[in-house]
Amino acid sequence: SEYLLNEAEETESVQRAHARAVAHLCDRVGIRLLDDQKRHSRRLREEAGNIDVALQWAQDHDHALAVRIVGALGLYWYFYDQISGRRWCGPFIDDTADVAPLTRARALLAAGMVAQNDGEWDRAATRMRDALAIYRAADGTVGEAASLFLLGVTLASPWNPEHSAHRDESTQCFEESLRLYARLGEWVGAGWSRLMLSEQGFLDEDLDRSEHLATQVIEDCTAAGAPHPVPRALSVLAFIAHHRGRDQAALDHLQDAAAITRELDDPGQLAHLLANLSALQTALGRGAEALESLAESAQLAEQVGQGARRSWPLAAAAVLHLARGQPVIATRALGAYDAHTPPRASTFGNVGGYVGILAEAISATRARLDAAQVATAATAARRQGLDQLIDELIIQVANTPA
Repeated sequence: SEYLLNEAEETESVQRAHARAVAHLCDRVGIRLLDDQKRHSRRLREEAGNIDVALQWAQDHDHALAVRIVGALGLYWYFYDQISGRRWCGPFIDDTADVAPLTRARALLAAGMVAQNDGEWDRAATRMRDALAIYRAADGTVGEAASLFLLGVTLASPWNPEHSAHRDESTQCFEESLRLYARLGEWVGAGWSRLMLSEQGFLDEDLDRSEHLATQVIEDCTAAGAPHPVPRALSVLAFIAHHRGRDQAALDHLQDAAAITRELDDPGQLAHLLANLSALQTALGRGAEALESLAESAQLAEQVGQGARRSWPLAAAAVLHLARGQPVIATRALGAYDAHTPPRASTFGNVGGYVGILAEAISATRARLDAAQVATAATAARRQGLDQLIDELIIQVANTPA
């Protein structure tokens, strides 16, 4: 029995050392993910099994260590693996009273991003506000800037049914996060904050201001060697060009954005860019290219594990099928989108900026289809799973020879 006890102690010692090593790796690579996104994300993907083992052990033996790992992986889960974010944030985040404040704040941001992705807007805002209070009390400027930015995104998201009521507060959040990030020389954060202000210009129909801010992001981030916000800035310029009737310029912007995103190895950003690209290619009569872009977009969205909003490729499919002269399939696709889109996300057609080209195309497609037939299709689609519908209406069509 003494032998078994010693062996158990040695086993626990090894497991603790392993979990601590994983936590150190996540601190070093996860927190600074966007400093070297491609290399850091691939390292975390390679270590996925070890991360799960460490979290499983820490869940029962070292709660504070588990919270530390969760906080370090928030950005990685947001861009690459939202399923793991949902899996691991839940067990730890509501029981963090014994955890160091800054460690708790980082985990609150991770949990807030999970809630944001799943359309739990009140929960997300609460997480962000709690993190913001901790960082301000500790004079943690980088964390304060991140909390303000993420709170602003939560409040301003057009998927948030209360976004109009939060306009002033979200603008203040972005302006303050921009000021803090710029003061620190954190150009990725500054770029994203400025982009959110750029996209808010769409609400005022002030495209000149939006264009100026997006162009400034590209110039600043290119000079600083901080490319992560650049694809989104290019997509803003693409929307503006499309709105002004310059679709070739819009196409050039989106293709440049997609190339950068591929180089960054960022499937989340690429999924949205390709959906816009598909809508634009459809408008330009490039149906085969549009279908290819849409199929890849849907596959990437599934890879990342996007939650409540993963239905949007079906709306893009409706645009494409109608342009291909297939109104019956277009009606099925739009009905499927309606069936699997949460009610709180019903403002999708009004989205500007990042999905602006796609949003305009969806609105135009809906106007051309019979509303009663779309409603009937939605009733039928509720009896099918989202993955099955995406496979039938997008993937199988893309794999069928013309």
